[in-house]
Amino acid sequence: MLANDDMFLLSAYQEALSRHFDYVDTAENGQIALNLVLDQPMNKYSVIVLDIQMPIMDGIEACTKIKAYLDREEEERKHSSVSGVYSKNYSSSVLS
Repeated sequence: MLANDDMFLLSAYQEALSRHFDYVDTAENGQIALNLVLDQPMNKYSVIVLDIQMPIMDGIEACTKIKAYLDREEEERKHSSVSGVYSKNYSSSVLS
């Protein structure tokens, strides 16, 4: 799953990742990303990529909430977890 408010980047990343994954869901902000995760089976997403700076809910807040949700079921967490967030405007990524 990809979350980015830049539609050009979102489309480019989706196209690149669709070569490696059966499906690539997208979100325009962190709230939509969180809702996608909450509405799907806990092990649906192998990878979750979040932009740091997004409207409504930024990537850091979305990461925190997604990680807390995934942590509730320790066994399911093996299949999908958030390990970091990125931003094209930051010099380094924020890793958990």
